[in-house]
Amino acid sequence: QKKAFNNYSAITALKQINIPEFENSLTPLTTFLQELINIIPNYKFIIAIDEFDELQYEVYKPGDISDTLFRNLRGLNNNFSNLGLILIGSEKMPKIYNWHGEQLNNWKNRAVDTFDRERQYEAFKKLVIIPAKGSIQFAEDAINEIYEFSSGNPYFTNVICGWIFDRCYVKRDSEVGKHDVH
Repeated sequence: QKKAFNNYSAITALKQINIPEFENSLTPLTTFLQELINIIPNYKFIIAIDEFDELQYEVYKPGDISDTLFRNLRGLNNNFSNLGLILIGSEKMPKIYNWHGEQLNNWKNRAVDTFDRERQYEAFKKLVIIPAKGSIQFAEDAINEIYEFSSGNPYFTNVICGWIFDRCYVKRDSEVGKHDVH
């Protein structure tokens, strides 16, 4: 039987961990992760690096610097089974994965793009409806309008829905129609 998790003592212990500073190595991150795992071993952690392909070219182009970086990322991924690493980027990411495929061969590459109206509109609707379920009801024309404004982009969809949620909260209104999207 698992030992009950004591939130208060874990939170107190987590507050004592110093946030590492990075200069020339990922070693502080390894130490930091090990400290986290020692305190809350049954939790999973995710490190997401957004705009990865906007880092300086030398960081990811083939060469000593990028080889070291990707070997270290692979090492983190292999050494911590409860760690997920996400590299987020756009057009340059396929080239980066191609260059560093040997170090990233145990990673899964997922392209995230806009929802296609013909094939994925039902999934798009779920993106709008499910987070607000029980609080806000979206009319079909409102969902369509959100799709039009966002062009099916998940990020912009979430931004628009956030604005709508804020307006609904202020107005104490739980029904959203096309006119509420503007």
